[in-house]
Amino acid sequence: MLQLQTTLDGIGVDWQVCYSPEEAIDAVVHQDYSLLILDLELPKVRQVARMAHVAAPGQRLLVGAMITGATPLSAALESDLHFVLHKPLEAEEVEPCLHAYKRSMRAERRRVPRPEMKSLVQLELAGKTLPALARDVSEHGVALQAVEPLTRAHDVGVRFLLPGTQHKVEAVCEVIWSEADGRAGLFFSDLTPLSRKYLRQWLVERRPNPENAVRVLLPPLQRWFTHTAAR
Repeated sequence: MLQLQTTLDGIGVDWQVCYSPEEAIDAVVHQDYSLLILDLELPKVRQVARMAHVAAPGQRLLVGAMITGATPLSAALESDLHFVLHKPLEAEEVEPCLHAYKRSMRAERRRVPRPEMKSLVQLELAGKTLPALARDVSEHGVALQAVEPLTRAHDVGVRFLLPGTQHKVEAVCEVIWSEADGRAGLFFSDLTPLSRKYLRQWLVERRPNPENAVRVLLPPLQRWFTHTAAR
């Protein structure tokens, strides 16, 4: 790790170390990164990698991994990697790789604008916590992108901050549709009173015409047909 930090300092790249998967997921959602280096021996590393790609669609995000000779590389995760570094890290391997990254970023860095606001969603599903990214919110529920496909289920716990605020929404939801890439629509079956108050205020301030309140929860193809018919 010290060799990696020294090389990044030497080529003038700002870096941040995250000490838990939750910290790393929060960082890739809410901050602007162009390089992510994962230690494949740490827990929930697939969730971090998947969320990084979900949070920056269309952007030039390089994802690398640090491995040992005993590290298993699954096909799913390996397909998302641009490079691999072997531990213990050696300067002759790390430096050429990161210098190539720095050159490629000069051209790519500002090509695709980052979305203005995002909200990280924590799902309590089947006894585990799963991160997701809110794509749209209405008074009836939330459309989101999870790091793995969701099963159709009732009584899914949901927690997230309303985009652009510090107000937390806590609800029990039903997964009303789900796709293989992790996109899903969740219907609010139970909202805490405070969450309902914050949600209504947020919607009034940002969406004075709530005509799309139901449509945002539909699967993408059905949503497109509904929008076309409305026109």
